[in-house]
Amino acid sequence: MLMVALMALPAVHGLMCGYASLQGDCEAIFASDLSAEEQREALAALLANGSWEPAHESALAWNRQVLSALSGKPLPGVSGTSQGSIRNAWVKLLPPNPSVLREGVLYHSGDGSALLGHGYAILPYAGTIPGDCKTLYRPQPVVSTLRLLVNGQSKGEGMEVPYRASYDARFTAQLDVSQTTYVDRYRTQYYCCRYRGGWCVYCSRCALSTTETRYDHVLIEDSLEAKLLTHEPDASLTPLDQYGDTVQALFTPDPEANTRLQVGALEVLEQGEVFSLSLAEPPLETLTVSATRAVVRNRTLALPSSAPCVLTVQGPFQRSTLSCSTSFSGPRLSLATDRLFYKAGESIVLAISPPDAEATITYANRTYPAPSGLALAAVPGASLITGRAFGQEAYTVVGVSDGLRWRLLVQLLLLALLASAVLSAVRSRWAAH
Repeated sequence: MLMVALMALPAVHGLMCGYASLQGDCEAIFASDLSAEEQREALAALLANGSWEPAHESALAWNRQVLSALSGKPLPGVSGTSQGSIRNAWVKLLPPNPSVLREGVLYHSGDGSALLGHGYAILPYAGTIPGDCKTLYRPQPVVSTLRLLVNGQSKGEGMEVPYRASYDARFTAQLDVSQTTYVDRYRTQYYCCRYRGGWCVYCSRCALSTTETRYDHVLIEDSLEAKLLTHEPDASLTPLDQYGDTVQALFTPDPEANTRLQVGALEVLEQGEVFSLSLAEPPLETLTVSATRAVVRNRTLALPSSAPCVLTVQGPFQRSTLSCSTSFSGPRLSLATDRLFYKAGESIVLAISPPDAEATITYANRTYPAPSGLALAAVPGASLITGRAFGQEAYTVVGVSDGLRWRLLVQLLLLALLASAVLSAVRSRWAAH
């Protein structure tokens, strides 16, 4: 059944699956009930092999084969530029490799190669020109040049041209085709071939009269704009505090790339770019690498202090490996008060260590900048004091009593003591009697 379905596929699909590294899966996609657009999306996803890394190599290999199969001749179903004997000429510049299409803007790396597709047909002149008894055409060899221009400067010729351009650039594929044809035009000539009775008898012959030169020339271009994208990886792991063999660390991923943190057997991923491939519509079904921005977030992690640590950042054009460590060697924030218990309104003298820490203190729903020796007014019911510095938090707890309640408590205690004394005296007198 699958072979019958494949026989019904358009010829271009057979070629495309020949390009694909997973040919069986490709053939199954085109034999499915998916629409043409859905088939292209499914094939592109198959070739991309995930969204973590840009599939530049897959796109390059695929596009080479597409252009190799279609270049050198007219595109099926497409009317190109014609002039004289040169017919249906076309030229196509693919996005340079590597490149990434992000939010409608094409970015290049500054160092890559460009693929150029082209084709045309030559239809020699034929037929007798009116007024001629015979017309001979002598076509000369076709002269064809396919070149790459970057900002108007030639970078080379051919279907694949390397380039370097450390700037925003306009890439142009230029096809220059020409042919010279010499046209020998023969006209009927009459001449006196014999005499009869003293009169000249005229005969005719088809003789070369003139030679004309026809120069046919087609110059066509295809261009695209690409911005230079240079990106330095920016990811880090910052140890904040340590408790025994466990380190509390802040993981800050690269906001414009994909970051993988590996600490021992633990792996943490943050994806800032979702990479994909898009497949163009016929007849030039080429691949373009696309990127969609995603949101990354910082994380505070509990990690083993002795495990090896590696940060890997995958950007649009390169992968970088950064060193990291789970060893905590920085200052440790701590808070201390001059007493443990306070009456309402009394000053809580707070000592912060280290003294030069640029900390903030939160107490009783208020936040203060905190030089060491900060005095806080004790608030009944507010016992927790929180300090923040170096990405750490430190805590201390105090007891605060309400002044009125304290006086009532003292009075109750005095009354209880007086009642106890009176009761003791009464018991002693009854015992004496």
